[in-house]
Amino acid sequence: MDAAWMPSSRAQMNCYARLKACSASLAWDALLIDHPIDLFYLTGLHLSRGRLLITRHSTHLFLDGRYLEAAKASAPCQVFPEKEWIPSADAAGPRIGFDSTTVSYDAFQALRMSLPGIEWIPAPSLLKMFRAKKDPEEITLLKKAADLTRQGISHIKSLLVEGVTEEKLALEFEVFCRLN
Repeated sequence: MDAAWMPSSRAQMNCYARLKACSASLAWDALLIDHPIDLFYLTGLHLSRGRLLITRHSTHLFLDGRYLEAAKASAPCQVFPEKEWIPSADAAGPRIGFDSTTVSYDAFQALRMSLPGIEWIPAPSLLKMFRAKKDPEEITLLKKAADLTRQGISHIKSLLVEGVTEEKLALEFEVFCRLN
């Protein structure tokens, strides 16, 4: 575990450790993660855009200005402005793995053009296999979420009357879940 990475959950720590081991066994110098779901899974941050660069010695999160200050306060790794990712990726090493199922062809071409000395190694659905296996902490959280969903549905059932809109029920469900 590198000193710059401070996961907020054991699940993040386990996934991160497995990613590092996978990276070492596949001879990648770094992994580039940029899908919002994967970013959330690894950082706990709700981001619509960003890049997480995991090298053998460090982990850096690159974000645009919308998220920068908030992420610096709560991200489990070092956070940098988005524009700094190219020099960091270039210094990461000559082989970078990326999730080829979430990167469009145009985005891949942009990666190749911005970092011509890098060999880009496709790794289809890289984090999917790590997210599929749940540890006890994740199972507990999933059970808690299922119970809350059941309670929310029961609450909404009590509000079903003629004339109520789906939008009103959706808002009531969200408020109920957030408050409970």
